[in-house]
Amino acid sequence: MRTMNPRLRHQLACIVILVLAAAQGACSGSPNDTSNGAAGTTSAAVPASTVPPPTGEPLRLGTFCLLSGSVVYTECKLVVDAIAKKVNAEGGVRGRPVEFVTCDVTVSVPQSVPNCISKTVEQDKVLAFAGNFQDNGLVPVAEENDIAMAEPYPFALDVGASANVFSFTCPVRCQIQALATYAKNEGILKKGFGYVYNPGPISDDTVARLTAFFQTIGVKFVAIPISVSQASMTPVVAELQSQDIDMVFNTGGPNIITGLIDAANQLGYQPQFAGAQNLYDQNVLSTLDGRADGALLAWNMRPWDDAAASQLRTTLDAYGGGSYSFNYAISFAWYSGNGLIQAVKSIPSDTEITRKSILDAMRTLTYSDPMLPATVDFSKTPGPCGDAARAPSDSLFIMRIDGDKFSYAKDATPVNGCSNG
Repeated sequence: MRTMNPRLRHQLACIVILVLAAAQGACSGSPNDTSNGAAGTTSAAVPASTVPPPTGEPLRLGTFCLLSGSVVYTECKLVVDAIAKKVNAEGGVRGRPVEFVTCDVTVSVPQSVPNCISKTVEQDKVLAFAGNFQDNGLVPVAEENDIAMAEPYPFALDVGASANVFSFTCPVRCQIQALATYAKNEGILKKGFGYVYNPGPISDDTVARLTAFFQTIGVKFVAIPISVSQASMTPVVAELQSQDIDMVFNTGGPNIITGLIDAANQLGYQPQFAGAQNLYDQNVLSTLDGRADGALLAWNMRPWDDAAASQLRTTLDAYGGGSYSFNYAISFAWYSGNGLIQAVKSIPSDTEITRKSILDAMRTLTYSDPMLPATVDFSKTPGPCGDAARAPSDSLFIMRIDGDKFSYAKDATPVNGCSNG
């Protein structure tokens, strides 16, 4: 039998290795080379990427995160940084790296958002923003700089109507209306609805619109403003009890909802408690230690243990370090950050990526995410919210708290919050 030429045998072996393992390094050197591992073995290497790493001047985008002060959500920065790392691992945008410049904004400093925009646009040449929670004072400086703002949902009254701000869903009013409609249809809400709120981010106009809504469905509505530092919830709960309120909605932090629940237990009062983003938080539910079981919430993201969250989990595990807890800051940063990236990528290749071209791209953006209840299409605004004209979707999920998890209150079918409001 003829013996194959050793050089030819080595070349054929290399071809096989290239096809099956995409490991070019295995074929460098002589037939006896074992530099890739111990003799007779190969190393378990990650397949080499065919996408060259991005180079050149980064495309800088901005975001606002609550990193200090009385309300802190570091997950916001974790998410946008993970999004940028993933994009860059896939080659960036037009071969350029993407970078999120993060501003630390605080609830107690209204000027922190406009100061962030002015500073980063001038110094860092930021081209657009993905918002998060705090948006007071955002509109004038956004319009002055003619820059796009991908906003999770509007807090400040003027945000939704601005041509530069793109809100992915309607404001808190929609969540309240969705929950009240569901509870009334299910026989949970019969007499009165109580709204305990911080008048800082919640405007008088929102309260007036809710008052009108509850009149249309024939339910008493009582709104009680409180301070986030209020020591005792007993007077608030006593007032709700005297008004014969059978459903209580709160938008405050864990100390507020805990205080309300504990005060109600002490008074022997058992209304249906409800909330929104304040209850979409694994740490908060852990703090409540089962006291919020049975509470309802309306939110535009599915339960965090839903299979639809796999893409979000995979990204955070791979590029965010894998250490995080789910809360609304994660959801805000996830879809506003990804939506902004998608808009940037949609700009035609013969068009320079600038503030104006990103703003134009946001105005035609269609964004889908398995965690969201509906496709967001900014080309079809104005949407269903009268106080948020550029919020194209008011679809929400109604969920019920069970320990540190959620279940769909009835089913996974989204409901409309403000279509008729």
